[in-house]
Amino acid sequence: MWESSHLGGPNSTLFKEFEEMDQWRNKAMAYKTMNMRSLYKAVSENYTIVNHWDEFSKLDKCALMFSKLGETTPDWHTRMIYDEFESYEATNAVLELTMELLRLYDYCFLKVDDDGEAGSPPLDIIEVFKEIPEQEDGEMLPEVFNQRMFPFFHWNDSRLLWPNVYNMSRGIGAHLNESLLPLPHIGNKTIKEFNSNFWSSWTKYSSGRGLITTMKSDDIVLYEKQMRILKEFDNKLPLQVITTGSEMRDEFVKQLQIIAEIHNQEIYLVDLSDIIDRRFVNDKIDRFKHKFLSVLFNTFEEAIFMDVDAVPFVETTEFFEIQAYKDTGMYLYRDRSLDEGGEGNCRPLMRQLEPSFAESRLLNNRLKFDLLWAIEHNGMSTKYMTSEEAVFKNMYVYGRRHHIESGLMVINRRKQMAGLIGAMLFGLSNSGSKCSWGDKEFFWLGNLYAGKDYAVNPMEGGIVGYLKEDPGNNFKKTICGTQLAHVDEFDRLMWTNGGLRTCKFRNDAGKDFSENKDHFTSHYKDVKEYQKIQDSHIDMQGVIIPDMKRDSWSRKPECRGYTHCASAVDNRDHPDESYGTLIAFDWDKVFSYNEIAKIWAEDIEIKDPAVRAEEERKKKEEEEKKKEEEKRKKEEEEKKKKEEEERKRKQEEEKKKKEEEERKKKEEEEKRKKKEQEELNRQREEKERKQAEEEKERKQAEEEKERKQAEEDRKKLEGGTLSGEDAQKKDEQTEKPKSGDGNNQS
Repeated sequence: MWESSHLGGPNSTLFKEFEEMDQWRNKAMAYKTMNMRSLYKAVSENYTIVNHWDEFSKLDKCALMFSKLGETTPDWHTRMIYDEFESYEATNAVLELTMELLRLYDYCFLKVDDDGEAGSPPLDIIEVFKEIPEQEDGEMLPEVFNQRMFPFFHWNDSRLLWPNVYNMSRGIGAHLNESLLPLPHIGNKTIKEFNSNFWSSWTKYSSGRGLITTMKSDDIVLYEKQMRILKEFDNKLPLQVITTGSEMRDEFVKQLQIIAEIHNQEIYLVDLSDIIDRRFVNDKIDRFKHKFLSVLFNTFEEAIFMDVDAVPFVETTEFFEIQAYKDTGMYLYRDRSLDEGGEGNCRPLMRQLEPSFAESRLLNNRLKFDLLWAIEHNGMSTKYMTSEEAVFKNMYVYGRRHHIESGLMVINRRKQMAGLIGAMLFGLSNSGSKCSWGDKEFFWLGNLYAGKDYAVNPMEGGIVGYLKEDPGNNFKKTICGTQLAHVDEFDRLMWTNGGLRTCKFRNDAGKDFSENKDHFTSHYKDVKEYQKIQDSHIDMQGVIIPDMKRDSWSRKPECRGYTHCASAVDNRDHPDESYGTLIAFDWDKVFSYNEIAKIWAEDIEIKDPAVRAEEERKKKEEEEKKKEEEKRKKEEEEKKKKEEEERKRKQEEEKKKKEEEERKKKEEEEKRKKKEQEELNRQREEKERKQAEEEKERKQAEEEKERKQAEEDRKKLEGGTLSGEDAQKKDEQTEKPKSGDGNNQS
């Protein structure tokens, strides 16, 4: 076995040469790799050259280096990075060779020197190979080199190596030939000269600022949503959609034209099918790997790459004003900080890719971070490091997997072309492709091992959504969701990835329910309710970035298991109890952010405005007819209602009238009865009065009679004419009325 200590371990030799190999090893690979390394060895061991190296011109240096490459490794080819060999070390060595060649290519043909030759332009590859001594057919050598170094191109000196760029803003239905932009004017250069120096030509003729993306045709719906958001921010930057040609169907083109018109955006479709080898695309480019081509082959000098489900919350031009971007030419954002280990071979690979001492001496190639840096900073916590340092140490030393989120990247392609090429080579290689989940890590790794600078946002990726209070701790908040949120050092929300729906996957509620029935039936009434929640926009109240040491990320089964939860505590009275980062938006932000979320969540079919206008006209006519019909029905209903009300009113009046008549009749009857009763009472009283008067008169008459009789009797007594017997009778008669009067009184 090859000794790992000579392949990038802590005790590796500075020149990293191979030790003796057993016969079973892949001799061809060992030969090629060992001799590539001998390129630097051959130069560095020639003391005459080394002693006068700084006196040589850049042209002489490059001619010498490439002459040694031809001598020591005549059969090299970067296509070997796709292959797997009998050991990690051999597989890694292929990528090591490729990155060494890339740094050499950058030094000679892309980079403007900083030391000694300040301001010197990149060299012409044809001129360099002309200087190589003892080369037969030197004019052909640059073509052979280019074909081996960049085998993914469709090399053809009869056609300018330039993609077809179509202006989608020329009108809906415009034929592609009418929308095709002219090729750049290359002055006195020939097509061969332009193509041979493609990368320097490409960067030279790239200009301006813009937004770029790549997508499969099914994602056009998400792109339309993104354009709605950009329109809200009054975006004035042009946009380019980069394709390998598979999306160049009429329907897709027309949809882009429609989007450009209805959202008033300047959109271009960049078709690479004429410059990228179709076999390479079919064999090596799938899914996220299209992103490598999009950052390489757009025509902007400065570009912001955005996934189609990325949502900016500031004007896109603000990203270009970030100072760290201006300083480095590459600005990246951090992923969720997950404590997950990566592929075990990645750390040895990273150490193996570092420039040798000879390369550093001869080409002045030094990396932003390397083994020496890791040793010097071994005892320092990532808490006190810059974000770039922390990302490197977390992968290089701790072997963690998730560091960078590539949903939005800010790139100065003129500064970073070698790093972007390195990202693609790294990501397509057999050994390097295992070091990242998708494409995320390759853009900083490609830059790092191409010897380029880059910057990383200081804030880790967080989560945005509804701030749920902890019932046991008023200071603790939790957010669950599928979105990844990115804030700057001033707590400003810059952008999110994953759209703004609760779940970015459509119509998956039934699948979630069937796969985890116990969970979903205990949390949701039914599939319909769950689907409605998943389709709704998120409630944007704040952002949380968890503290991994106190309360790390957790996951829930919602949305195919892509739902993450994070918590933070913000107790300002007791700061020692606080952990994580909790950003609660003010009410103005909550309102404006949720308005954006509503725009994203709304489904709108992409249609030709003329067709839509005709449909809307017909729809309006139907609505007018419907309104007229509804109006007629309403009038009829109103009429019926009034008639019914009138009928009821009359009934009510009749009822009242009848009741009034009955009342009056009853009153009259009562009056009559009362009158009759009063008459009866009067008659009875009159009768009783008459009887009383008659009785009184009778009594008076009797009393008068008795009085007269008594008077007569008295007179008789006085005259002595009344006998004793008669007087006694008279006395008895006199007593009787008195007795009768007493009975009557009782």
